[in-house]
Amino acid sequence: MRKGQRELYGDAREALENGTVLLASAPTGIGKTAAVLAAALEVAMERDQIVFFLTSRQSQHDIAVETLKLIARRADIRAVDVVSKRTMCPRPESESLPYASFLEFCARAVEEGRCPYYARGAQDLADRVSRNIMGVTELVKYVSSRGGCPYRVALHAMRGASAVIADYSYLFSEIGVNVLNQINRSLEDLIAIVDEAHNLPERVRGYHTSHLTRRTLENAHRAMMYYDTISANVIRTMLDGYGMDMDDLLHRALHSTLFPMRPEEFVARLERFGALDAESRGDSSLLDLATFISTWTNATESYARYFHEDAYVVRLMDPSVHTGEIFRRLGGAVLMSGTLHPQEMYADLLGIEGYVSRTYPSPFPPENRRAFHIRGFTSLYGKRGDENYRRIAETIARVHTKIGGNSAAFFPSYEFLEGVRRWISPLLPGQVLIERRDMSKEEKEALLNALRDFRGLLLLAVMGGSFSEGVDYPGEMLSGVFVVGFPHPPPSPEQEALERYFREKFGREKGYLYSTILPAVTKVIQAAGRPIRSEVDVAYIFFMEDRLLRYERYFPPGFLGRKVSGVKELLNVMEKTRR
Repeated sequence: MRKGQRELYGDAREALENGTVLLASAPTGIGKTAAVLAAALEVAMERDQIVFFLTSRQSQHDIAVETLKLIARRADIRAVDVVSKRTMCPRPESESLPYASFLEFCARAVEEGRCPYYARGAQDLADRVSRNIMGVTELVKYVSSRGGCPYRVALHAMRGASAVIADYSYLFSEIGVNVLNQINRSLEDLIAIVDEAHNLPERVRGYHTSHLTRRTLENAHRAMMYYDTISANVIRTMLDGYGMDMDDLLHRALHSTLFPMRPEEFVARLERFGALDAESRGDSSLLDLATFISTWTNATESYARYFHEDAYVVRLMDPSVHTGEIFRRLGGAVLMSGTLHPQEMYADLLGIEGYVSRTYPSPFPPENRRAFHIRGFTSLYGKRGDENYRRIAETIARVHTKIGGNSAAFFPSYEFLEGVRRWISPLLPGQVLIERRDMSKEEKEALLNALRDFRGLLLLAVMGGSFSEGVDYPGEMLSGVFVVGFPHPPPSPEQEALERYFREKFGREKGYLYSTILPAVTKVIQAAGRPIRSEVDVAYIFFMEDRLLRYERYFPPGFLGRKVSGVKELLNVMEKTRR
């Protein structure tokens, strides 16, 4: 076992035997997946429980599958790898439908006997799938080639499985309730392993968030004209009053016809006709409107409801209202991440009681992480401008050239990134790669391939974005990282509501930390951790934000590295380090 791995295994086993929750801050390289899966499987198999390994990253799905295959060489276990029902569907129509629309489309096709894949028996295929422990891509290919529904087969396979690899939604959204009912299990029968658990609070908020735009209403109105004139008139009234208070707007719209409707009646019509429209034209606007109205009208005080940037939003603020009961009932759980810090915050946000918290040291040589805090830089709104952007660009370009190899610079926002880009591109012609808001999966992969194949490149990206979390840069992909600024959330109705809610719940100081400071700290830690992913990786990490010193106590000890007064001192120290 690796350094720290034996301790993690022992702590996980003890916590699960006691039916409690372990919050494990365990760095990359310790072997978290193998240690925790082994402990969880041993406990679960003694108690006829199922291990749910939950992660939001496909790469971690693959690691878990390979780990379980190795365990299966010495133990009689079965496992199933699943993703969303829509992603696993072999029907081509599913690809173009939003998830809610797809569910309606699928339910009607099954109910009316029009899905050829559902008609195929599932039990015989399920036995083969779980015994061979297939990754989800292999599972879908195998089952669909034999005329079966991959999702249905996976559900059947879960009933006799020792472990299930799935997304967070399989436990922390309505999907989880449906899955447990279908496999005849309860929360008490589950041991949950939550990978990259620092993402869980925000993911749960996302499961319970809905938006309504003018375009959605316009599309819904056009679609409803084909089905129901009365309902179309209700939508027309909503369009005419778009921008006014939503509660008043809904009341006016639902009472604008000869026969007034209650919100739930209108939602039922939207769902009924929306399913037909999704199947016939692939349009989901009616179902999107139904989801929004249902979420808005049923929202409690733990939700924020507002109109911002020409859209209505209803967003969950407090994930614990959904996760607290789940963690109380689970047979045990391990939440693990390299940035689960501070653990008390995650316990509070998720409503976890009676937990055990542990922090494990990095197994990598500390000298491989060469961190420096460069004084004299900030991303404060009042200090932004061309002069600030120019100084940052010149410093990054100079240090990047000194390092050699590839570097990445992570910024607090796309606007800040663009401000620096204008100055840095002429300094490093042909060397700058840029993350955009709207990049496709193929474009992101092309950018990563460039970092794999070439040297001397500089990636400009944002903290909290696709390239600062969930992506590894092993070997020589990155030799340096610049963390520029502090990703303090900008003012918005949502941020104001979140801060107000947390202050009322946790007190003034802790509420401000939980809503504003610590989420930004986590983004900084994530961005800075990208280049050191194995014991042989060596990288420079540069922090360019004076405010980080104010919040230094919220980072792991020594995280910000050596303090230097400017680029000249930095280059001198780097030169001595190289010698």
